[in-house]
Amino acid sequence: MPHSRPVPICFVVLPIQSPKIWSRGELWTDPDDAFAHIERVAVAAGCTCVRADFSEHGGFTKSSMLERLLIADLVVADVTIANPHVMYVTGVRQGVSARPTILISGCTTKGGIPAASGMPGVLSYAVGENDSADPRDGTEFDVALLQRLRQAIDDDLPAGIPLLDATGWAVGGRLEHDKTDVFLKRIATTTEFGRRIRAALELSSRDASIDALNELVREILDHSHSIPDLDTGLLGIYLGYRECAAYQHMADLYSRMPPDLQSTPVAKEQLALAFNRLAEAAARDGSNAAASELRQTALDKLNGLDSRVVTAETWSIRGRVYKGGFQAAATSGREADAHEMLAMAIESYEQAIVIDMRDYFPGINAITLRLTRGTPGDIDAARNLIPVVRIAVENAPVARSEQERYWQVATKVELACAAEDWSVASREIESLVFLDVGDWMYETTINNLNLYRRLFDQDIEAAEHMDSLIGRLKH
Repeated sequence: MPHSRPVPICFVVLPIQSPKIWSRGELWTDPDDAFAHIERVAVAAGCTCVRADFSEHGGFTKSSMLERLLIADLVVADVTIANPHVMYVTGVRQGVSARPTILISGCTTKGGIPAASGMPGVLSYAVGENDSADPRDGTEFDVALLQRLRQAIDDDLPAGIPLLDATGWAVGGRLEHDKTDVFLKRIATTTEFGRRIRAALELSSRDASIDALNELVREILDHSHSIPDLDTGLLGIYLGYRECAAYQHMADLYSRMPPDLQSTPVAKEQLALAFNRLAEAAARDGSNAAASELRQTALDKLNGLDSRVVTAETWSIRGRVYKGGFQAAATSGREADAHEMLAMAIESYEQAIVIDMRDYFPGINAITLRLTRGTPGDIDAARNLIPVVRIAVENAPVARSEQERYWQVATKVELACAAEDWSVASREIESLVFLDVGDWMYETTINNLNLYRRLFDQDIEAAEHMDSLIGRLKH
């Protein structure tokens, strides 16, 4: 049975204090009435409304409000009086998200009220005598807002970010593949649940860690109405399961998440990774049919992402799924399937490079798979990619976590193997083995090195170097 579409989240940003135009207005009289008015229209459009909850000193009262701002399907912000909190929040939203932000404003300059209605794309409501909102504007404004909300839900409304529209730039930030590791590290020091998740992961055994995370899940879901930062806690546990390689637990937890959290790109991408890992385990057990079904489920999750939020990370995960399919098909002697999966993996990784050339992760995978296929064109392409990826990893920002540091060093190891520079590979591998990261990360690198190992079957000296490197990681 197909799942119903998650209810879109509309995040409403209003000034902390009642502006002058609301003090005598009849369309709405204060921020509480304003929110109630917008909420009625948003519910009619098919949205769930969440109001920005500011403290009296500025800023959000809870960090979960910032999460809502970033992951909401759309935002409505009233910019009539140029309130600094509203302007700051609107800037943050448009700086990190290409999802729609609907700006509304009173259309007068009387009484010193800034005229935001002249800005491109701002939805205006009339302000009458004495700077009061004109009640006759209510119907027209409601119709216009309803139409714009429905356009946003149907993906027919541009994000409305003039800078991006004019330049074609993408929303900036750190490399996408780092975001989940940085998130997990951040919440470990900023929230109570984060500290408990970190403590669970530091227990003496994987089973003990999983049991502790299971207990946190029961606690957080049983008392969800009273748990602050609910989404942060659930996402932290979700990624904690990943650290423990508890992929079925990830899938189970996803099915119990609130719809708005399920719909976020990071939750969907990580679910695809989990299903791919389950597919790899099934393939190792000889269950090729089950593995193929799980792999297709992973791809379906990625295909379900809105095209506006597809990033280099999304394409890298897709490449990883196809790479697993290639290895499974090659191991079982299905040459035609292996050839097709390998081609799809290379295409996916190279699409990620096109989106973000700073990201060395898809680059090193494209090199590995090009060399694996080994046609003259592949070898030339791999040689051209090696300096590009080397520049990317050497100029990467200083690692802010052990996980980030791991991927940088692992990339250097694989680049050295591709270039048959065994002294560099041996030096870098020694740095790698002392990093405190999840076993799944070492397994990923061992898997990649095994691909290189097959390239050197006819070269005894190179094969011995590869065996030494792989053996060092296994210990």
